Formats: sequence, structure tokens, C-alpha cells
Amino acid sequence: MSVHPFCRIFQAVRALFLRICRKAPPRTLSGEGCLGELPSLLEKKGIRRPLLLTTAGTLRRGAAEPFLSGCREKGIPVSVFDAVTPDPTEEEVLLGEARYREDCCDALVALGGGSVLDCAKAVGARLARPGKPLIKMCGVLRVRRRLPLLFAVPTTAGTGSEVTAAAVLTFRDEKTGAHKKAAVSDFCLIPKVAVLDPALTATLPPLRTAECGMDALTHAIEAYTNRFASSYVKKTAEKAVSLIFKNLPAAVKNPADPVAGAAMLSAAYLSGLAFTNNFVGTVHALAHAVGGLYGVPHGRACAVLLVPVFRAYGKPAERKLAALSRAAGLSGKKTPAPAAAEAFLSEIEKRNRSFGIPAVFPELRPEDFGEIISRAQKETFPAYPVPVFLDRNALFHILSLVCPAVS
Repeated sequence: MSVHPFCRIFQAVRALFLRICRKAPPRTLSGEGCLGELPSLLEKKGIRRPLLLTTAGTLRRGAAEPFLSGCREKGIPVSVFDAVTPDPTEEEVLLGEARYREDCCDALVALGGGSVLDCAKAVGARLARPGKPLIKMCGVLRVRRRLPLLFAVPTTAGTGSEVTAAAVLTFRDEKTGAHKKAAVSDFCLIPKVAVLDPALTATLPPLRTAECGMDALTHAIEAYTNRFASSYVKKTAEKAVSLIFKNLPAAVKNPADPVAGAAMLSAAYLSGLAFTNNFVGTVHALAHAVGGLYGVPHGRACAVLLVPVFRAYGKPAERKLAALSRAAGLSGKKTPAPAAAEAFLSEIEKRNRSFGIPAVFPELRPEDFGEIISRAQKETFPAYPVPVFLDRNALFHILSLVCPAVS
């Protein structure tokens, strides 16, 4: 796909802006049981009534109890909104906003997976800009208002939403009825505090643990291999890749392993930092399109698409993939870049199979390729500084590799 030089100039200028204006990452509470420390922090900050955003399942499992009981002991009443779904919609955000206003809350606590954290960010955006429809806030720097204090408590180690400036939402097209995902991206969405408690990931099913881990890996790889990656992005992404390769198999084998769980939460956090400062790429653009059409879990979509996309990039991504291969301990310094890059991609394929992640999307239909490609290209160009802007033929080939009816 031919790219106008001004596209790369725009990306280079934006990358410089991000380096100069890089925001401080959230304060972190880390370690098993650290969720119980959050009520004391709320008390110190003078929070009188937080709104807890979560899911009904999370409440049933008792994951929020250390927080809720701690707040009761401190005499801090907590309002609860537990209607968040795996792909949060505009309607859910508006309901959460209404609950916050009705109960006169003064802070947001998001406890759940990436969807819950994204929903909380969008609620905060609506509270900051009540007169602006959410769809008008999709894009970059379209909120530009201070949100209520937001505390992010991830129960999965994957999305990195506890540290990112983006919230992905699902919108329904009024004309066609189709669903599609879009992101609100603004520095003001970055949570103030991230609570990284491995006790909260201990009850995840192994496959879910694997899919979340592959989402974090995709964040790190795309941020690292995108053009204009700063030394900060590279170091952060390399550390995340190293942690994931060392700890994801143990976390999948035993999600309750506190050491592997803590390492994966750290990796997801670092991956989030990396892509907040250098974006994601074609893997995520395709994953958002496939997920929006078929409801495929985002981590699974990224895992299936990761290797086909990077093989399609070809030589322009080889050198950086080789560096990540070395960071993961798969290749030595003297291994030629093509061999090191292929060793890295082959190992990802091997791990996907060992985790039980399929190589294809059973839901994918060839007649939807055009729509998926259009959505992916619209998301990718010109925003993402990908190694190569893939044309429609290349994207069609990638989809054919992961479609049972074609492959």
C-alpha cells in the first residue's frame, strides 16, 4: 500500500510530541492482597462515596469483598454498578453515569477485566463532558477535561487498561444494526492508581489466562515494532516480552500461582505503557473488526492474528522481531535476523497450540472479508505507525489463513 510521505511525517511529529509530553504512569499498589489497601487510600484522598463498576459475576465470586469490607470498616459507603458486559456499549456507559450522579459519588473504582476498566473510563469522560455524545469523543484528544478520580483494579493480566489512555467501546450502527468497536483516546483517561493484586487473577480459567497474556504480548510487540519507538518504549516492551515468555506458561498451568500471576500483571502494565506511547497496529485493527462483528474475545482474536500479520509485514519487521526474540531468550546475538524473527513467530504459534488457542476463527465468513478489511484499514491509516501499511490483497490473504472455509 503506497503511503504519502506526509503520513509518516505526521506520525514522526506525533511521536516527538508523545516523548516530550509523556504523562507519569499511575501510582501502583502491588502484591497479593493489596486490594485491601485501597480503602485506606480512598480515606486519605477524602473520598466520601465511590462508585464501584464491575460485573455481577465478579461480585458473586467475592473478588470485590476485600475492598467492600475495608470500606465498611472505614465508614465509606460504596455505590455499585454491576451491569458491565464483555463488550461495553454506549447504553451501559450512560447507565453508569446516571448511577454516579444519582448517588452523588465522587470517585470511580473499576474492578474487572479490560471491558470494565474501559467502561469506567468512558463513564468518567461523560462526567467530564456531559454535553458531548460518546461517539463524538471517539478518536484522539477529544475529551480534554479532568475526570473524577479513577482507581483501576484489573482482574485479568492482558489489556493493560489500568495504565492506558484508551477506552474501547461497542457502538450500534443505527442504519444497518451492525456493531462496531471504536476507541476514545485521551491522556485524561489514564487512571490515577492501578491496583495489581495477583489474588484477583487466581480464579481465571487457564484458556482465559492464556488469551489475556497473548493480548499483552501483542501490545508489546506492536508498540516495539511500530516506527518511531523511543528508547523508553523499547525497554518497556522488551521487559514485558521477557516476563510473558518466562511466566505465561506457568500462569496458564496454574492461574493461582502468585509469582507467575504477579509477573503477568506487571507485564500487562508494562505492555500498556509501551503502546500508550507508540500505539498498536494491524493485529489490533483486525482484531477489533473481527471482535465487533462476531463477539470474539479480544485476546483470542489477537492471538490468532498475531503471527499471520507479522509474516505479512515481512522484512521491514524482521530486525525488531529478532531483537524481541533475543529478549525472550529464543535467539543469540549472532543469530541472523531472519532466523531469529522466524524462531520468535514459530514459538508464538507453538505456545498458542499448547494453550488451546485455535489457529482459525470458526465464526469467520468469506463474505465478511470486505467489511473487516475496510474497518481495519480505517483504524490503521494514518494513525498507526506500523512497519508496513498492508493493502487489501495482503489483508485478504491474512483473513484467508484464519478462515476455516478458505484455509
